[in-house]
Amino acid sequence: MNLQSRVRGFTLVELLIAASIIGMISIAILSSFGIGFQTFERVQAFGGPQTDILFSFEEMERDLRNTFLLSGIPFTGNSRSMTFAALFSQWDEEKEEETVVLGKKSYSLDSAPKALVRKQQEYADAVGESTGTEQGAEVLALVEDIQFSYYYYRKELQADQEKIEFGWKDSWSPEDGLPKGVKIEVTFKNGEEDVHLARTVFIPIGGSTVMEEGQEQGEGG
Repeated sequence: MNLQSRVRGFTLVELLIAASIIGMISIAILSSFGIGFQTFERVQAFGGPQTDILFSFEEMERDLRNTFLLSGIPFTGNSRSMTFAALFSQWDEEKEEETVVLGKKSYSLDSAPKALVRKQQEYADAVGESTGTEQGAEVLALVEDIQFSYYYYRKELQADQEKIEFGWKDSWSPEDGLPKGVKIEVTFKNGEEDVHLARTVFIPIGGSTVMEEGQEQGEGG
């Protein structure tokens, strides 16, 4: 058999098909790189103070939704800070492990530097005179301003009539029990621009206050 007859080249159709397949693969690879770069740019733009604040929102929401009434550690707050009973992890030097402890947590605005800070303290120290084990203020996020508001719902019984009051206020006292919810509003700098973020957290066991006629203080339910 003639050797030259066994040697075949590519036809024009085969070349066109191969070129089309290579072109589609190239487009798919370039598209994947493009999507990856766009995702990276979005993550980079999302970083910085906004990420810190969103993580802080998540922590405050978790703590608020799990707070409870506890003797010695009432829920108190104003427009710039709030304090309440909470569970948190703490390093046990004797056991050399993380343990869950009962205590007091507070979130507040530190004016110098302008930052959202957190403090926590074990129950025994929080209700006693000693403050030696209180952790220093931990900076969670750099902010320009923060505003806490507290939602209340109160029913007042007068004879055969029922009066209902509800709304937001800028302070919360121990006599109020637990608020029904807390609104957190934060202002921070993104370059030269002021950015505002807000989140409202409702407390599952925060209840209404029922007051009978002539009663000065209700009982949280």
